[in-house]
Amino acid sequence: MLDPLIVCVIVVGIYSQVLEVRHIACLPCLENLRLVYNPVTIVVDYRTKILELFGDRASEVSVFSSEMEISRVSVLRMQRVAWMGA
Repeated sequence: MLDPLIVCVIVVGIYSQVLEVRHIACLPCLENLRLVYNPVTIVVDYRTKILELFGDRASEVSVFSSEMEISRVSVLRMQRVAWMGA
């Protein structure tokens, strides 16, 4: 049996806003995302905001993120669901 494909995307200097990463977030096999020399990296909490774009897969994707950032994404998603349900 073949090992599943693990995709690592290295993006250099393209993204300046967090929402521009949306189209990469829908790649189902993406596990590592490196945003090398991108202006988006100066955005406060950019890793958390990008991980949030991955939805349920946030804990499966590495954006040089810490456990604390992954936990923060879970809390933000729960708050958004509660807010939208109210």
